[in-house]
Amino acid sequence: PDGYRIAYQQADHVIRTVDSSGARNDTGLTGLGSTSPAITTLPTGEIDLSVIGSDNKVRVLSTTGSDAVIDTGATAANATSPTIAPAAGGGFVTAWADQGARLDYFTPGGGLIVTGLGLAFGSSPAWGR
Repeated sequence: PDGYRIAYQQADHVIRTVDSSGARNDTGLTGLGSTSPAITTLPTGEIDLSVIGSDNKVRVLSTTGSDAVIDTGATAANATSPTIAPAAGGGFVTAWADQGARLDYFTPGGGLIVTGLGLAFGSSPAWGR
């Protein structure tokens, strides 16, 4: 059967994953209430999660290899969720609504980009590749 991994925020706000075998993993990250984590698989097989933390900061966790947490240095709006996808040049790109209801995104190679594009309050972007 196809393998998969699902990311979710449990009632205690800890971000966890479960895979197709039923194995559960506590990521060590705490999410902000009323948000959901985002998950993607890179072409290399690396699985990355984007999370709005309990402090409103956007972080990305690589769940394979070093389990490194990358702090984007950005703050997200309440009651919104990030999105994450493979970047064309490798690695990931994550996007979210900032506290001014603008679209922001981050890549490890390009850093934080504040686009200035307005979003409806309470909405979240979606990203695909």
